[in-house]
Amino acid sequence: MTIGAHPMQYILALIAGILVLIMPRLLNYIVAIYLIVIGIIGLIAPSRRAAMIEKRNAYQEKLEAQLEEWNAHIVLCVAKAEKGQG
Repeated sequence: MTIGAHPMQYILALIAGILVLIMPRLLNYIVAIYLIVIGIIGLIAPSRRAAMIEKRNAYQEKLEAQLEEWNAHIVLCVAKAEKGQG
């Protein structure tokens, strides 16, 4: 799964860079907060992906059932049409 950069990430990176230039002591805190946030996102992302896959599979099964129903209806219509011609 590829995660693209959100525009907010650029803004936060710019703000963090400016703060580090102004107050170098903030570097430790900024890095620590960044690592914590990335760690939390890394833990949450797989569970979201699993839920999305499960939802997609349920939708696919629903569509396949609908397709089978339509195919049965087509077979019935073809049989009626052949009976009517014969």
